[in-house]
Amino acid sequence: MASPGRSCWTSCAARASRRACGNLPAQGASALAGGAGSRPVERPRSVDCAFDEVSEASYDALVLPGGLRSPDRLRSEPRVLALARDFIARRKTVAAWDHAGWILVDAGLATGRRMTSCAAIRTDLQNAGAIWLDVPLVQDQGVVTADSRHGLEGLVQLLVRMSCDVVQGRA
Repeated sequence: MASPGRSCWTSCAARASRRACGNLPAQGASALAGGAGSRPVERPRSVDCAFDEVSEASYDALVLPGGLRSPDRLRSEPRVLALARDFIARRKTVAAWDHAGWILVDAGLATGRRMTSCAAIRTDLQNAGAIWLDVPLVQDQGVVTADSRHGLEGLVQLLVRMSCDVVQGRA
């Protein structure tokens, strides 16, 4: 996620990113919320930067939000898809939960990866070449995925642990 002076970039602030990112300042790191507009995403978070202002080089991880509407909108944003591909190409973590697997499918990042998600997009992931697992949390080839309910807390804990490792120079 973030080393001193760097940030975790989330495509928008969601329930889990607020929890995870709330622990980052104590570790000397921060989180940024990006979006297409400047309206608040979730209280008290608002969009910090536009998609076009984000470069993979400035961040250590990309967190893609779950839910239904947010991933559906983000998967139609070419810059978000390019960012996901850039993070993976540079061996940086991309995390997604619930319906955010759609973004990975549209970015061409599902093929050959073990993944989980909400059950509603299982077939979409499988049709894109993913190996779908009915488990709460999966980590494979730089992509961390969680289902909609049971894996979210584990995903948050993993991201916070990873950010601590980066800050302390262990990653």
